[in-house]
Amino acid sequence: MKKFFVILAAALLTFGAASNANAASRVQSNFAAIGLHTGYYNGLGLGLNLDFNAGNWRGRLMVDGGGFSDHLWLTPAVDFHYVLPIVAGLAIYPIVGVNGRIYTDSSTPFNLGLDLGAGVEYMFTPRFGLFAEGKYQYMLINSNYRYYNGCFGFTYAL
Repeated sequence: MKKFFVILAAALLTFGAASNANAASRVQSNFAAIGLHTGYYNGLGLGLNLDFNAGNWRGRLMVDGGGFSDHLWLTPAVDFHYVLPIVAGLAIYPIVGVNGRIYTDSSTPFNLGLDLGAGVEYMFTPRFGLFAEGKYQYMLINSNYRYYNGCFGFTYAL
């Protein structure tokens, strides 16, 4: 029985090291990606995301839009991630960035803010993956606005 656990532990360690190396090799490649996402940004919205990867560093441009019957809004954001591979295809990343918010019916039609959050992604193939993010957005121009936003979407490497 003891031998069984020793062999099982050795197999898990070997598999874990190989999986982590595989995930790291995917992240190390430099690429650009495009995708769509949806989530809650002061209302349910739909957006486009463009990723630019350089090793473990990623820049993501997100443009979200949405609205209700009384107003429309547009939210551009530029976020930076440091991708931390967990196992093959699975990674987590912190988010730091800058965002803007444009309203059609507000006394402050434009707002500028900071993003702070975290995300998780799973790459099904080296080119296609899904992600989910949560961010806290602190607005600088009108500091009465603070948002917790969440979104999920996909990326496809070009």
